[in-house]
Amino acid sequence: PLHMKKNIPFTMLFRAIKYCSTFQTYLDEREKLRMALLLNRYPNKIIEQQFNNVLLRFNIDQPLTTINYDKYRQNVLDSPYIKPIGIDYDKVMFIHFTYCSSMKGFPLKFHTIWNKYFGESPINEIRPILGTRNLKEKRQELANKLLAIFNQMFFFPTSRCFSSQLPDKISVIWSGRLIATAGHCTTRRTTRTAVITLSHKVSDSLEYCGDTLLHEMCHAAVVLTDGVMEHGQC
Repeated sequence: PLHMKKNIPFTMLFRAIKYCSTFQTYLDEREKLRMALLLNRYPNKIIEQQFNNVLLRFNIDQPLTTINYDKYRQNVLDSPYIKPIGIDYDKVMFIHFTYCSSMKGFPLKFHTIWNKYFGESPINEIRPILGTRNLKEKRQELANKLLAIFNQMFFFPTSRCFSSQLPDKISVIWSGRLIATAGHCTTRRTTRTAVITLSHKVSDSLEYCGDTLLHEMCHAAVVLTDGVMEHGQC
């Protein structure tokens, strides 16, 4: 999905700024990441756009240089952790459907019909969210396959971004207890292990599952490969 594809270079450069203490190290790492993305058939336009979005996200309105790098990097390090906003289940209605090729345009058609018939109705205060429901017996298989794919992608001999650097002792489990977040990651730096928990109530489509898993893998990489503890135990 396009939103996942755009999120990957954004996260990669964000991590590079956080963990590169000098401007030259940052430049070297940025070019390695760019090459890794190009080798994975990323359009250069998307790479440049998402790299620029990282700077805009932290109000960096001028090119990074040896003079201003330390200042702007500190701004990134000092940026507060934004806690995910919980879902107000009184105002949200989840609608699941079994995905097939003929249902590709269903979400757009649904919202068109919804607005047509309920646009002036009090029921319009409830926001419908559509998603494809994964079959229970296929969820674990999907998560394991995505974990293996994400761990191996971005292969470039000197790149820090995954490149099969995550240890094999990472497991993915599903939970029905998570309702306010799509997933979380628990790590043990001493044993180089991690458990990623996904919510089957929130991560209920391929898009949500892949996006959440990739996000939690970044948390695991920060601890297991970079040796840096994040906000508490992630």
